[in-house]
Amino acid sequence: MYMAFKHLHLTLVALTVLIFLVRAVFVLVWPAGVRKRWLKITAHAVDGLLILSAIALLVVMQMNPLHVGWVLAKIIALVAYIGFSVYAFKTAPTLPTRLVGVVLAGTTLAYIAMVAVRRTPTLGLF
Repeated sequence: MYMAFKHLHLTLVALTVLIFLVRAVFVLVWPAGVRKRWLKITAHAVDGLLILSAIALLVVMQMNPLHVGWVLAKIIALVAYIGFSVYAFKTAPTLPTRLVGVVLAGTTLAYIAMVAVRRTPTLGLF
């Protein structure tokens, strides 16, 4: 069961990153494309399934995220990623501010990936 959820989770991670990159490119070349209904629905569906697969992994591994620092760090970073994404793709009023949101969201995604691989929230920096 663990391997099935892990493969599903990693597939959804790849799709989330791909959709994020598509939306980021749209911010630059076709800002109206970010608001397309199909893209919003797809992004929300994939991200929702990603979160459900993460919960399934936690359940299968009997892991409490409040007691595992790197998992808690990923959850906190996920909330930040959502906030930055909402800002970049929905509320930012100008192109430069949207780009700041995209960079912050992308950096947060990279942090989440590095924490997942290294299983430490500090990434060996401290």
